[in-house]
Amino acid sequence: MFKKVLDSLSAKGLRQRLDKRRLQEELDVHKLFLLTSYRAEHGVEPDKILESAKTHTFEEQYDVVQQHLQKQVREIARQLYPILTGRALGDPLPKVSGLSGDLTHAPEESTTRQRGGGLAFALSDAEAAETPKPISQPVKRNMPYVPSRTHAEPLPYTLEDVAQKLHEMMGYSLHVGPSSIGTNESGLGLFVRGSVPVGAIVTFYPGVIYRPPHYRLMANYPRVDRDNPYLLARFDGAVVDGKPWGRG
Repeated sequence: MFKKVLDSLSAKGLRQRLDKRRLQEELDVHKLFLLTSYRAEHGVEPDKILESAKTHTFEEQYDVVQQHLQKQVREIARQLYPILTGRALGDPLPKVSGLSGDLTHAPEESTTRQRGGGLAFALSDAEAAETPKPISQPVKRNMPYVPSRTHAEPLPYTLEDVAQKLHEMMGYSLHVGPSSIGTNESGLGLFVRGSVPVGAIVTFYPGVIYRPPHYRLMANYPRVDRDNPYLLARFDGAVVDGKPWGRG
């Protein structure tokens, strides 16, 4: 047993684990390349997609998968926009009470920097950020202005209404229900309603992302998986904690 522990900590053991992880990543990307390409290339024979995969390196397949998935995400966003806002794409933003001027750009920031937040503060950078520091020139950001929640309009639909309308548009959706295993310990399961096209995005997994330098910020560190079955580990070493999102 002691020898196995030493072997796992050796350079050779580490290399073997990394090789296995790399192999699994390549297999997953290859599968995604085939599925998303089949969806993107309407009417193309599967054999042609298989032949195309042979001519692409892992990095090229990875880039193609990213392009296909980004296109799908944009399409989902286009369908969600009128549902969540009650407006069609391209409609002008409504006037916001209490604000005036051009809302296409963010207002100028304050000339003093407030205390740091987020990971910078959590990683013991608070002391340097406590004292406001003058900035010679106000920072201007050439980006759309987004009103705060204080000025935001209430959503025209409930969460259930949004799910139903998205189901009608896409032809499928997910729902949480009692597990079909049939035991008292089985709990809840995730089920698909409708028919999902080959290579389509089914759902997103929301959560807080922790990269290796920030593992110690996770709850219950170093036993981060204690009482938390909602952790996912990515190939790049990042961990996604979906527990804070709950049921949405």
